[in-house]
Amino acid sequence: MICGRLPDLLDAPDSPLQGPFDLVLSSSMLHHLPEPRVLWQSARRLLRPGGGLVVLDLRRPDDEAAARALVASVAGDAPPILQADFFHSLCAALRPDELVAMLRADGLGHLRVAPVGSRHLALWGQP
Repeated sequence: MICGRLPDLLDAPDSPLQGPFDLVLSSSMLHHLPEPRVLWQSARRLLRPGGGLVVLDLRRPDDEAAARALVASVAGDAPPILQADFFHSLCAALRPDELVAMLRADGLGHLRVAPVGSRHLALWGQP
């Protein structure tokens, strides 16, 4: 296991992330980043030419009521603290249109973004 903060981990002289890598995969991390752009900026640094990026994450519902309904349907039997965590994670997540706009602003508009199921989204391609 490698623990650290991006992009600081990449700049450390003894960084365990030396690359280049064929694939950077992120699952359920994007909504925890205070600045989501650091993920694809770091991926660009880590990937070999032609390497791929795959990001799977939560998708923010349209409004608070929809988020609460999703929590009830998916985690209604979970302890209240876990329901609250799930709700806050949903609220912190990006919508596909927000992610597409962010990628376009960073010159990565060619990456694909699509909803997956009722509560996730996927981003993939070669940055």
